[in-house]
Amino acid sequence: MLKKRNTLVAGLFNLICPGLGYLYIGKLNFALGLPLLILFSIGVFTWSKFIFYPWGYSFILIVIIAIQITSTVVVCVMAYRSGETKLKSYNKWYIYVGYVMLSTILGNELISNRDKIFGYDSFRVVSKSMLNTLIPGDLIVSNTWKYKVRKPERGALIVFRYPKNPETKYVMRAIGLPNEVIKIANGKVFINNEELDEAYLDPNCNQSLSLQNPGEYYIPDHSYFVMGDNRDKSNDSRFWGFVPEENILGSVEYIWFSIDPTTGFINERTGKIVN
Repeated sequence: MLKKRNTLVAGLFNLICPGLGYLYIGKLNFALGLPLLILFSIGVFTWSKFIFYPWGYSFILIVIIAIQITSTVVVCVMAYRSGETKLKSYNKWYIYVGYVMLSTILGNELISNRDKIFGYDSFRVVSKSMLNTLIPGDLIVSNTWKYKVRKPERGALIVFRYPKNPETKYVMRAIGLPNEVIKIANGKVFINNEELDEAYLDPNCNQSLSLQNPGEYYIPDHSYFVMGDNRDKSNDSRFWGFVPEENILGSVEYIWFSIDPTTGFINERTGKIVN
């Protein structure tokens, strides 16, 4: 059966689902190759750790959008020039539906497991426990492979599963390392009896540290003592204990962008490296 492929339909199909437009015009190799090209591009930029540079995340999105737009233009040109062509055995509506469903399922799996497959993740800050290093509305990019090959250093910002509810993810600072003794007294933190220099703290958020569960804490092996930078209002290891090593999900690399719940987009925080 000879039939001309509709140019607009081909373009629309490709916008709805990358590769579907090519399946519609009978180009199976392109239909299978386009999703693989997008996947390969993501892999190259993430496995090379380019994504962990400021603006890296945004650049990857721009590249993917550019591939999608270019492929849509190309499929429209190919459909326009094809004339009447013989329909392939897979030019059936139910094949198109199956292609979209399979692409959606695989895409969702990749997104859901990006921390394991690509080594990165993103999280939105919702609490005030890390003021003013991180504020509510910050969207941070995390390296989820970093602590698979090394241990967190003191002062590192880490993403971890809350020990009392592993479904909840927290971002705090690693203060005490395994087998150390933490002491909180007179508004100061001591590690093995040596005062800890915490230049990253904002004095305005730390006016009553001496009132927040002073005492000594011995950190077990393979565990960490974490604290928020907003010591006055941080629900951290002082109240619920230590973070097991296996609960640590990754590091905090930078702020992708920030949106204040009341005032909107905060330009000066976009691409900001935090430490």
